[in-house]
Amino acid sequence: MTVFGITLRNSIMLISHYEHLVDVEGASRGPETAVRGAEERLAPIVMTALVTALGLLPLALRWVRFAPRPAAG
Repeated sequence: MTVFGITLRNSIMLISHYEHLVDVEGASRGPETAVRGAEERLAPIVMTALVTALGLLPLALRWVRFAPRPAAG
């Protein structure tokens, strides 16, 4: 659920940045502005995803460690 929320937040931030480029900086609507906005926001999005993955890693490792084992048989 956390990963979904972060993905949604990143998507909203991309759209918001695109609108900022169009409304405030006067860029024209189109693919060039979308690519520019994505390039400018790529580093923060990758850092957020990386930190989230690293933060969830102990939980994932703990889950595997304490998972019930199948009965021998």
